[in-house]
Amino acid sequence: MGLTRLGEDRKWRELSGLLQDNPHLRDADGRPRKLIVFTEHRDTLEYLARRVRALIGRADAVVAIHGGTPREQRRTIRDRFNQDPDVRVLLATDAAGEGLNLQRAHLMVNYDLPWNPNRIEQRFGRIHRIGQTEVCHLWNLVAENTREGQVFQRLLDKIEQQNKAYDGKVYNVLGEIFDGEPLRELLVRAIRYGDRPEVKAQLDEVIDARVGQRAVDLIQGLALDAQVMGLEDVDAIRLRMEEAQARRLHPHYVQAFFRDAFERAGGRLMPREAGRFEITHVPAPLRDPARFTGLGGAVQRKYERVCFDRDRISAPGKPRADLIAPGHPLFDVVLDQVIAQHADLLGRGAILIDAADAGEQPRLLVALSQEITDGHGRTADRAFAFTELLPNGTARNAGPAPYLDYRPPTPVEAQAAQALLDQAWLHDGGEAPALDWAIREALPEHLRQARDRLLPAVTRTRAQVEQRLKHEINYWHAQAGKLEQDLAAGKRVRHKPDKARNWAEELEHRRTKRLEELDKDASLHPRPPVVAGCALVVPVGWLAKALGATGPAPMRASDGYETDRRAIAAVLQAEKELGRIPEEMAHNNPGYDIRSLTPDGHLVHIEVKGRRAGARDFYVSRNEVLVAKNRGDQHRLALVAVHPDGPAHDDLRYLIDAFADTEFGDLKTEGIVLNWHDAWTKGGAPR
Repeated sequence: MGLTRLGEDRKWRELSGLLQDNPHLRDADGRPRKLIVFTEHRDTLEYLARRVRALIGRADAVVAIHGGTPREQRRTIRDRFNQDPDVRVLLATDAAGEGLNLQRAHLMVNYDLPWNPNRIEQRFGRIHRIGQTEVCHLWNLVAENTREGQVFQRLLDKIEQQNKAYDGKVYNVLGEIFDGEPLRELLVRAIRYGDRPEVKAQLDEVIDARVGQRAVDLIQGLALDAQVMGLEDVDAIRLRMEEAQARRLHPHYVQAFFRDAFERAGGRLMPREAGRFEITHVPAPLRDPARFTGLGGAVQRKYERVCFDRDRISAPGKPRADLIAPGHPLFDVVLDQVIAQHADLLGRGAILIDAADAGEQPRLLVALSQEITDGHGRTADRAFAFTELLPNGTARNAGPAPYLDYRPPTPVEAQAAQALLDQAWLHDGGEAPALDWAIREALPEHLRQARDRLLPAVTRTRAQVEQRLKHEINYWHAQAGKLEQDLAAGKRVRHKPDKARNWAEELEHRRTKRLEELDKDASLHPRPPVVAGCALVVPVGWLAKALGATGPAPMRASDGYETDRRAIAAVLQAEKELGRIPEEMAHNNPGYDIRSLTPDGHLVHIEVKGRRAGARDFYVSRNEVLVAKNRGDQHRLALVAVHPDGPAHDDLRYLIDAFADTEFGDLKTEGIVLNWHDAWTKGGAPR
């Protein structure tokens, strides 16, 4: 929508009225919505900041970003605007267009309009983007009584017509509409000759043509992108996404950890909509600037909405929520504090029981902390890696979170396991082979993943910086030359040539500095890994032998190796008969035993449990439940009744999404013991 008004003071009166009286600025409950105001010049921005703060009555209700705002501070301001309910207005020059997602708002004002349509497109793109759930509104303040204003008004009227016809897509091509006939040239002609009827008519004709059929052609061309992925690429990406989904740390675990740790640190989560919370105060120690988390941003003093499940990020008519998960700055500082407070416990080590391992070989689980730094010396990415060391010196990957499958020992089990601590292979704590494994295998993979995740954002930002600043630099250099020619011809000019040239040089300096910063962002290097802790993992098979097979049912992992192999073989055969391509996972693969490819190119993850006749129950680990919940109806719990007369008589049943209603009360709960007869009764034929 457009507002056509008179003069600078009138523009302020219109903005003031918008802030006070416009119904779009209030939600259904009467609370103020967030608004972005773009302006061309920093002095105008500072003028507006003073007036808007005075109008609202609170200095902290207004934040501002301009070309001189340091990048880290820019991100902090963005996060405050996105999450702090007390921050109502963001004032910005086009510096805010460099890669910042301002999607928390859906209301925008162009206090003054740039002569470059690319920048109008970039501004609206801050809020009008994929994932925006609200209808976006844009107000353009234009001085009606000027020739420049008349051109803009004609342009905005035409844009609004096309916008309605093409569902907002005209803003996606706005920058290309005037290619070969720059908007600024039309404005210059209007300023110089706009009082001539033939000039005005010709300008209207150009605008109608550019925002008419040319816009239609460009919009339709968006659907004809020549860069099409091959079917093999699509299939590969889909399978990687499904595998990642199986490994995903379930939101329940993140929520259980964060709520407990955050409350211990003095914070509090206030329930709001289903699965969504408000944080009205983040304790000061967690907001220490020294804890700034690099590319992740700074911790805010309050969060209007947070959630732990991506499906809860958006809710109709409610504020967009921050997803609290590894990588979010608040989650990371809470995790750092827990580690700092309890690092001595990690160093002392522990004894854990693997209730799913019927073998007799103990192993040492070693946790290693890994960091990736950027060219600024900041931590860009942090991760834990886990390796298991065997008595023969072999080191193997233990997976992303193996401890979730283990449980603490009972006093009797802990006393029995003490005998293992005197073995020679445990005397040095396993530090040397663990570090060697991390440097050889874990660290290169961590660096690759960090680059894959972080570098695309740097590349996109670089392209935006180059596009915007290069265009502006060329424009002001050209203006300097043109102004010199106009002065030599005795014409009146709006700016002196030296001023235009100084602006160009200032933009060149800003461009060089910004690109140097981006080079440092992209310069990712690993630090040496550090051993953070270790635990002796004792299989229940070893305990059964040490204590005698008299322990409780959860201590006995299975009916033995032969039973397990027959159960796996039965499921592999059943999957082949279903037309799928099954693949057995390694013995230490946490969470599932078989991954099976369906004819339509999707994955089914299968956990196999085999029992001989007369079995009363079976054990399912926390990790196995996690994978099942993550995969939903693409997960199978396969139950195999192993018959004493041989494999030909073995029977098999599948349970689909068997743990949909299973919830662990807290992080202290390890696996669950299920009744074999009850589970078998619920199962059905393989499918």
